[in-house]
Amino acid sequence: MKEEKNTNDNVNGVLLIVGNTGKVGWYTRETRIPTEINCHLIDVNRDKQKDCIVSGSEGLLAALNPLSGTYYWYIHKQGKIFSNIAAIDFPIVMKDMDKDKVSDLLTVATVYPNNNHNSLLIISGATGNIIGDPMTLDCSSVKLLTTESDEIPYICKNGTSEAVRQISYNDLYRKLLKLDPSVNHSAPISTIS
Repeated sequence: MKEEKNTNDNVNGVLLIVGNTGKVGWYTRETRIPTEINCHLIDVNRDKQKDCIVSGSEGLLAALNPLSGTYYWYIHKQGKIFSNIAAIDFPIVMKDMDKDKVSDLLTVATVYPNNNHNSLLIISGATGNIIGDPMTLDCSSVKLLTTESDEIPYICKNGTSEAVRQISYNDLYRKLLKLDPSVNHSAPISTIS
C-alpha cells in the first residue's frame, strides 16, 4: 500500500554549514534526493568562483551558487526539464564543447525507454542544456573514468565481462550532434577479468 505524503513535508535538499560556527548558512529544498556534491569543479557564471554541481536520485543534476544556495540551472533540453532520466552519474569535467568559455560536463544516464545505464550526455556547464542527443553505447552499463587526455576512457560492462574502451572528444561531439553517421561503438583497449 502506498502512503500518500504531502509534498510540503519534503526534507531533501542541500545545506551549507559554516565551518567555524557550525551554523546553517543556507538550505535549499529539493524534491529529489541529492547524493553527491562537488563545489570545486567548474565556474558556471565566470565570476572566478567555483560553483557546486549536485547529482542525485531520479536524474537530479544541477548547479548552484556556493555562497547563496541559489540554483543556476537544472539539467534540461532546449528550455524544458529533461524528465526521462531515471538515473544519472556524477559528471566529469570536459573541455568547452559549446564555445561559451565554461567547461562542460559529461555523464552517463539511464534514459527512458532504455533500462540500461549506457547513455552518454554532454551538458553545458554554463546553462545545464544537454548538447546534442543522448548517445547510447553498445554496453549494458558504462562507468566513465577521468582523464586529462583527448580520449575519454570508460568501463563497458556486458553481462559478466568488462572492457575498458575509449572515445575521443571529437568523435563524441560528432556523434552526439549526429554529424557522424557511424555506429556508436568504440573498440576495446583492454579487458578486465
